[in-house]
Amino acid sequence: YTISKDFPTYFGWKATVPVNVYCNTRSISVQSLQTPLLVHRLAETYTSRFFFVKRVNLKLQLQLAKSPFAEGSCRIAFHARLARHNDELNLDKSAMVLKTNKHHGPRINDRQQYFQQMEVSSIACFLANEYNKSAYRPS
Repeated sequence: YTISKDFPTYFGWKATVPVNVYCNTRSISVQSLQTPLLVHRLAETYTSRFFFVKRVNLKLQLQLAKSPFAEGSCRIAFHARLARHNDELNLDKSAMVLKTNKHHGPRINDRQQYFQQMEVSSIACFLANEYNKSAYRPS
């Protein structure tokens, strides 16, 4: 791979592919950080006129840049777009950064490592949000 610092042009994107999206349950307290990470597939809930609730798993459209724009010691970062429909991929709200592991193999890029990274990221996000809500600012 080659690092490309520029934002991808029209031809700098791979073909759009449908993907399943999984997310973890947001931590709301310090106590919730002590429980196992809960992961679920992103779904949409519909209610019919008879009030039957139906959950439908969503397949979103993903477009990934052909080249990464940054790298760390363990992962590579790509510009990406994620939306419900292809015609929404060019909207600002669909822009995101996706990271992938540089190294592959047993216990390097497997499901267990992925969940551990999600757990660490969830805890960091919770603590950052709590800090931002507080008035405490060390000097």
